[in-house]
Amino acid sequence: MNRKQHNSIRKDFAEKVIVPFQQARLERLQAVRLSDLLEQFSPFLLTIVPMATADAIICTLVNVYVASQEQSIFDKLVKDFAYLPSDDFHVPTPLDEAVRLKDSAFKMAYIAKLNELTYEFLVNFTTTDHEIDWLKLADLVSQREGGKMSLSSKNN
Repeated sequence: MNRKQHNSIRKDFAEKVIVPFQQARLERLQAVRLSDLLEQFSPFLLTIVPMATADAIICTLVNVYVASQEQSIFDKLVKDFAYLPSDDFHVPTPLDEAVRLKDSAFKMAYIAKLNELTYEFLVNFTTTDHEIDWLKLADLVSQREGGKMSLSSKNN
């Protein structure tokens, strides 16, 4: 394969896989709600993960969600791409700038989502003494009536 073909494949991969991947993961991150994360939260995690603060709990839940979403998005996009790049693959300029901008947008949205969900968690799962209400949290994730949970909207 000559250099021109190799660059063409890299550009095609970036346009058909990397850029859509960045957009899809941003959209999924922005759409996730605390109830979505808690529906997948196992009460078993309460016993094995030493999470003492709301932000640690939310960060763990969001990171698990993002990792699983990224894998499914990437797998879906790559399966339709006939050529997988070699180890020396890099995104060609100017697409590398577009990817960097999308990654930057994702990082900003990630931080905003952590703050949003941490606030919602504090509103729904802390006591008047500002301690995590572990019994309420365990009770909620244990019942999961009809597959959907509803959180109070004390913040409205």
